[in-house]
Amino acid sequence: MLVMRAEAAKLQTGKGADLSEDLDFIARTGRAATSHLRNMLEVLRVSDKVELSAPGSIADRFTIIDSPPEKVIEEQIAKVRAAGIDVNAAIEGDLSSLPEIISVTLSRVVTESCSNIVKHAAHEAPATIMVEVQDESVDAIFINAISEEDSLESESASAVDAVEQGSQAGLGLGLIGQRERVEALGGTIEFSQREDTWIVRASIPVHR
Repeated sequence: MLVMRAEAAKLQTGKGADLSEDLDFIARTGRAATSHLRNMLEVLRVSDKVELSAPGSIADRFTIIDSPPEKVIEEQIAKVRAAGIDVNAAIEGDLSSLPEIISVTLSRVVTESCSNIVKHAAHEAPATIMVEVQDESVDAIFINAISEEDSLESESASAVDAVEQGSQAGLGLGLIGQRERVEALGGTIEFSQREDTWIVRASIPVHR
């Protein structure tokens, strides 16, 4: 309603540049706030759907992430290492500068991706975890060798198919949840398998 009234006033007034400029500011601010609210509601909708039905422990799925992203990333890397997997990690940029909704989404992607590394990676090969904050986006990449058991079962390839087809079965559900979270913020996330290597690439635009 605020945006509509400001826009209407702009069309009706001819009483000077100052008033027009103020109304333009109100309209732009209102549109930005409305867009931000829609994004938040979309992420909450996705969270409800994914958290209630995703595989894994109930405690993990209902955990509220209120820690800063740098702490979440450090903790997840530590969990991967505690599972006996060497990690090549690189974190670049100021994570504390990210808007809260982006921080939460990034933390969810990191948590889910690291959990999948622990469950499905070949422990004898190192994993790579990289996060970079840039001027207009925050990017993350996760690379790991697939365990012999998962390779034989082709579970990772099936998960990619599940995401592409919108299936709700198996590992694919967690990946679908990640994609929905990221896309709700205008970002992209890609899952791919190259021979026995699993790769996740995510990019979320940053509007400061």
